[in-house]
Amino acid sequence: KNDLFDELNDTPKEPKKKPKAKKTEAIVSAEDEAKADKEMNRLLSICDSPRRQMPKFSEEEQKRNFEIGHRYNVETTRRHNHENWDLQMKLDLKQLAMKALPVEQRLWAEDVQAEDCIFPLDFRHPTYTPPIKGYDPDLYAKD
Repeated sequence: KNDLFDELNDTPKEPKKKPKAKKTEAIVSAEDEAKADKEMNRLLSICDSPRRQMPKFSEEEQKRNFEIGHRYNVETTRRHNHENWDLQMKLDLKQLAMKALPVEQRLWAEDVQAEDCIFPLDFRHPTYTPPIKGYDPDLYAKD
């Protein structure tokens, strides 16, 4: 009877009071805050730490380090140029091979070129819902 009467009654019920936190929860919360503060202080000390200084080198060591850096730059540039030359050679050979094909095969090879779209436009995939009847995607296509 009381439940039915309460449902029909328009007067709002008194909100239920939340149980108060136990002392152990307060202790755990204080421990978590202390741990977070400790971590924050550690991060701040890392940010505020003095920057490392470059070691002092003698003239001979400076010259040797400069030569090592220069040699590294030369070799990486040489390797980069060789890779680009190799790639360009492969592209040129591919173009020559395409020109060497008979006309019919060349036309067929041009038609078979990869498209920008990975999937065909009528690609169907499994879905959890049936298709919507009367849905025309062309009406919602953006030009």
